[in-house]
Amino acid sequence: MLVERIDPDWQWTRYRKVELSRDDGPRLSFASKYRPASEAATLHRSLAKAFSDQRFKTTEIKDRQLRRSRRKEFLEHWLTSFGKLTADEISDDVKSKFAPQFKGEFPSNDVMGKIQIQFDEFHFNKEAGFVWWIVQVFDVLRSNNMGPAQVKDFDAFGTMLDVPNPAQVASDDDGFFPFQRAVLDPPPAPAIDGTVNDHSSYIQRNISRTQEIWSVNYSELLDVLGRTISQKLEGGIKLTFELLDDDSMPVVKVETLLDYTHKIDEVIQPKDLLSYIWILCAEELTELANIRTV
Repeated sequence: MLVERIDPDWQWTRYRKVELSRDDGPRLSFASKYRPASEAATLHRSLAKAFSDQRFKTTEIKDRQLRRSRRKEFLEHWLTSFGKLTADEISDDVKSKFAPQFKGEFPSNDVMGKIQIQFDEFHFNKEAGFVWWIVQVFDVLRSNNMGPAQVKDFDAFGTMLDVPNPAQVASDDDGFFPFQRAVLDPPPAPAIDGTVNDHSSYIQRNISRTQEIWSVNYSELLDVLGRTISQKLEGGIKLTFELLDDDSMPVVKVETLLDYTHKIDEVIQPKDLLSYIWILCAEELTELANIRTV
């Protein structure tokens, strides 16, 4: 399992105090570290639900001020509970200015208090929308008992499933593979020789951006899921080794210590919280047949 291979020492930053203002920008303070792998094991589904609540349910609120307030509460709650999806990218000028405090590492809380902490709400909502789409597809497969172990290869191309149109959460420049496949790619031309393996009639592409549903065959849907998750994880995982270091050695008698051995475990470290969320998506894809509703 991928999740079990995550470095148990991997941590992320969340903020005990968050204030979001349209005029002054984000104010994030009292940063603290936590371990998402042990505290947020289904974070991809939490993000998908949070996105659905603030994207679809708040649009039903007629009062504009109330709608804005609800979205602000959602973002503040997320940043307090889990932190930002990606790390701050601090400019070279700022790094030079605070060089003594950096020492090649992320600055301390005192230094960060002097730096404007960036939070891109647009980027956050985009990424949350992509995760929401993946989770919706998982739910469609599960509700139809369509785990990979249940579908024979012979039936995979002719079995059509209705999933949300990726255009609900993506546009041309986002590089979101499901959108490219469903909306931008032209439909395949049928084979001229009329072979029995011609599956072009089961492939729907170049669909309208305004329609709510994309009818896609099972085989292609699995391909889309695999490609999308792979692309999202590209460059987001670092392979490292968990070694026994001096700090972790127990206090024991000398004669016992002589028999103590090292352990070397292969572990992965997510680049950021977003990469961790996509690891959870990969985990759910591989265990689709046994997944439980969260």
